[in-house]
Amino acid sequence: MSRLAKRSPGSESPNMQRRKDTPSPRRKPTPSKRDEPEISYDRHFAPDPVVAMRSKMPSPDFMFIPMSSEPGRRATIRPDLRASAKAHVMHNYKRKTAEKRLAEWKMSTPKTFSQTPKEALLEAPAFRTPTSFPQKVLSWQMVEFGSEEIQTESEAKASSRKTTQSERPDHWSQQMSSLVSPQTFAATVFKPQSAPIFTQPRGNNLLDVFSALPIQVQPWDETLIARWLNYDRIPWCPVNGQSQWIPFVTHSPVLLHTNLYCWGMHWHGKLTGTDQRIFLHQNPQILEHKIVAIQMINAFLESHATMSDEVLAAVAIFINISLQFLDRDEAARHMVGLETLLKLRGGLESLPRMGTVGVLLQRMISWNDLFFVELFGGDLRFSLLPRWDEAWKAVYEPLFADPVTHLEPLQARFAGDPAHEFMSLLRQMQVVCCDIQARPLQMLTTAERTLRHDNLFRFERRLCLATRITPMPHHTETGPQENNNAMWRAVAYAALMYVHHHMRPGYALHWAQFRALSVQLRGELFSTNAESWDAVPALHLWVLTVGSWVSQREDWILNMLADACRVRACETWHRFETMLKLCPNIGSVDDERFGIVWDAVAQLL
Repeated sequence: MSRLAKRSPGSESPNMQRRKDTPSPRRKPTPSKRDEPEISYDRHFAPDPVVAMRSKMPSPDFMFIPMSSEPGRRATIRPDLRASAKAHVMHNYKRKTAEKRLAEWKMSTPKTFSQTPKEALLEAPAFRTPTSFPQKVLSWQMVEFGSEEIQTESEAKASSRKTTQSERPDHWSQQMSSLVSPQTFAATVFKPQSAPIFTQPRGNNLLDVFSALPIQVQPWDETLIARWLNYDRIPWCPVNGQSQWIPFVTHSPVLLHTNLYCWGMHWHGKLTGTDQRIFLHQNPQILEHKIVAIQMINAFLESHATMSDEVLAAVAIFINISLQFLDRDEAARHMVGLETLLKLRGGLESLPRMGTVGVLLQRMISWNDLFFVELFGGDLRFSLLPRWDEAWKAVYEPLFADPVTHLEPLQARFAGDPAHEFMSLLRQMQVVCCDIQARPLQMLTTAERTLRHDNLFRFERRLCLATRITPMPHHTETGPQENNNAMWRAVAYAALMYVHHHMRPGYALHWAQFRALSVQLRGELFSTNAESWDAVPALHLWVLTVGSWVSQREDWILNMLADACRVRACETWHRFETMLKLCPNIGSVDDERFGIVWDAVAQLL
């Protein structure tokens, strides 16, 4: 007989009888899963952790959770209290994933816009501005929601339960669970009277929690800002989104209005193919930001004798958008105004006194200058700053022994032999190509990315000058020197395309300057005699191959490349690849692109 069987009922202790007869009011008795004694953690606070671990006393209503420790030692939390501690002290106001967002915060993004309205249009609310201007609203495109962004009824109920648990009002959770259909949500959010917000007097729940921005942002503006902050590099202007530019923008009303207009137009141009007028007609809230910003700029210029850095940055942003949508008249007016404002400010060289923001503004203005010349011709307005040559000396000059090119200042002819000048510049490009293969952009820090941008811009500016060093020859001038000049201008255009698209990863081919450069390259190629390429056969194939890829394999340049391959005896991929390797190349990425071009050329051979 076992020991348990030998014990009489009267021999049990009073504590044992109490456990069997009357269960504890704080904890329900649960059957044991095994006969071995189970080690349980007690929630009673005790000075000695060992005593607290081994104590069998019931836990009190108040729990003390240690969240810190002595300096130099890591704080520890008991496993059974870790979830409670996180839920208590780590409330996430900025929900990072779409699954955790409430239905009130689900807004459409530019990728969901259609070119023509499919449903009845809703009247957009008039935007209240600090100055008076016509509050005319054109129309409003019904918001379209992606199927993956619509919460099901169960998800809406779950989100409302989570909201209730986080001590939010009950009627707020009921409102959230009722916003299931897109039509109901759009009608609630975009009605003339904004929906009541119970967490703060004004502002937006998700982004501007404490109403720190100088203007009241709308849900559409919140989407644009979130996309900008999460986007690493902006293709139309190499200014890093996570740099000091964002704090500089958010403290000024005129700059914030200008950037919201800029970001909205940028994502329209990137994600849609709709005409600008149709897009603005469907989304007038973007155009309202432009109207308010222009009124603020004019009011500042009329009332102040000195120049503000915010106004200078706003004008530079307007130029960038005008260039993006090929509005030459507006871009030219803004460029003249920007040049005048810079003279009042002390010149482009004085901007670094602002600190990091001044250097970023320098880059944006210089990029606009280059972009304008590529699209509409003319001369560069602003001189080359020492910053770009200093970037070359800091990174690549120890690896390169040849002298730098002498394309500054702008002259009627090269300072020396054009062949020597271009070959030296192409060798410098190859040094940077090797560095791109060894250190991709994702591996670089912000400072290293800035230096790489400065070196690439140095190439782009010098190549842009090289395309305009010698004017186009008249059709009656057929001398050998003029033909050679046309050949080197074609090399400069192809190299400029290569730096823009190949050496800057992610640079989209649908941007306007690629079409303009393709047209100019075609004019130079037809002005060049075929015999001029005999001295540089590999460079001849490289120019045509780069032009074929950037022009998206148009027939005229593919036929020229096929004729050049026959002349150079490049009728196999191996021979073709070997010739291209003699010119600037960034490895496997270029091999893949040039392989696609070769497949199109091989059909013509």
